[in-house]
Amino acid sequence: MIRSSSRSNILKHTVRSDAEKARICAANNADLYQAMFRAHGLPDQRTSAFWSSDAIAPPYYSNMTTLDPDATEEQLIEIGRLTDRLERIRI
Repeated sequence: MIRSSSRSNILKHTVRSDAEKARICAANNADLYQAMFRAHGLPDQRTSAFWSSDAIAPPYYSNMTTLDPDATEEQLIEIGRLTDRLERIRI
């Protein structure tokens, strides 16, 4: 039997917009990338717009993931910087 207090807790769901859900998912993805890179001893940085790393990424990982869908200018600048940086490392 479910106690009434437990039942009321089950019914208390937070209603989130699709945009808020997307931000939560993006932050979770950045958390995963940050954990993976740090586990490999690789440097990383995180801003409100993106997460990135200047190191060569482990297999199946990229060097950047976005956090804010409205921060495209900052993200494009970081993509350019990473492109220049990683091309120099690989040569």
